[in-house]
Amino acid sequence: MAIHEIRIDPGQPLAGQPGTGHNRWHPGITPVIWAEPGDEVVMETRDAVDGQIGEGSVAADIPGVDISVVHPLTGPVHVAGAEPGDMLVVDILDVSTGTFGYTMQSPGFGFLRDDFPEPFLAHTAAGERRECRHQAAHSGHAPADPGLGTRRSLLGR
Repeated sequence: MAIHEIRIDPGQPLAGQPGTGHNRWHPGITPVIWAEPGDEVVMETRDAVDGQIGEGSVAADIPGVDISVVHPLTGPVHVAGAEPGDMLVVDILDVSTGTFGYTMQSPGFGFLRDDFPEPFLAHTAAGERRECRHQAAHSGHAPADPGLGTRRSLLGR
């Protein structure tokens, strides 16, 4: 079993590191790495707006976010023997988070566009206990639960 790594520089946007990922799904995108079944893949990922929101950001910064670069994705990974339409079993061995996160809403964008007529930004501090503390109009604590996208546990068995 081999170990493959896709490392990023979080100080640079995806456009500055095109060999690490993409921000759209298309069958013509060249894989970043080639793996065999059973290989381990380590991936570093970017935030949803590719570094445009930082610890010093405020809600007034949200209208300046370039939405054409949202949803940067690490990869793709080619798995030898897999064909289009195949379902792959992936074991997630570990997830580690950074110390800063955020929740943002932009008027006219996203699932909650009608509920947020003004830009909204909540900073999140994630600690080693995998707990988040939101700093916004309503402060609170919640378990950290990084989103991993669509996976079998969400689809049922």
